[in-house]
Amino acid sequence: MPSGPWGDFLCKAWFSGTLLWGCINTSIVNLTLLTLERYFGVCHPIWHHNNVTTNKAIIAMVTTWVIGHLAESPWGWPTHQSIDGECVFSWPSVSYSIFVGVELFVIEYLIPVSVMIYSYVNILRALKVSPVNQPTGINNVEVTLRDKQKLERAERLRWNVIKMLLIVVIWYIICFTPNIFGFDLWFLTFRQYLDLGGVFYNMSVAMAFCNMCVNPFIYAIKYEEFQIALKKRLPCGALNGSNDVRMLGDSAIDTNTSGI
Repeated sequence: MPSGPWGDFLCKAWFSGTLLWGCINTSIVNLTLLTLERYFGVCHPIWHHNNVTTNKAIIAMVTTWVIGHLAESPWGWPTHQSIDGECVFSWPSVSYSIFVGVELFVIEYLIPVSVMIYSYVNILRALKVSPVNQPTGINNVEVTLRDKQKLERAERLRWNVIKMLLIVVIWYIICFTPNIFGFDLWFLTFRQYLDLGGVFYNMSVAMAFCNMCVNPFIYAIKYEEFQIALKKRLPCGALNGSNDVRMLGDSAIDTNTSGI
């Protein structure tokens, strides 16, 4: 490792794993915000329509990266130093170790899981009691076959997106629970022994990384818009993909007007 400020930066940012775990935290924050967006879209559609804009979505995307890396910075920056060309780890104090464990547990797990459970419980309740929106007309009697098909497709897209995100949330909880409870709470907060080279810890880290690797496959399997966009970008499916996108666009309009 190089000496001087550059070596100290590499030690704190890279060799400590801060940047890598910061990206994982960003994925968690992003999933939490997506869940909130679906919650407001389903349970508070008028507020969602009036307040969710492209500019706010861009700000939210930037915010996920800021929060994700700030949440991980207490682990890497104060605890790692470059000494004589080696990256050395040491806790400033016992209380600081406890603080880091609690902080990571709250930001990486407690808040996201609480928000996700609350949001999806209310989303499922709202979808159970709310009927599919029907096009307004004279006594709502005259509904063309095309309108019915568009409504059915829009409703299917609603459920498809919600089921996809629900699967991603469940997968996140399964993959992160061992590392959160084993490392953040047991090792950092309660100061109990944990073999950082042992099978359990390495398995928990692998599961945490697996969470990010599996998400794109879930999108590809469950998210119809993702499938059509991917097909459109493949040379063999560009022509057919454009037709699919036009069909999807009609349904997306109905989906948005129904508050989703």
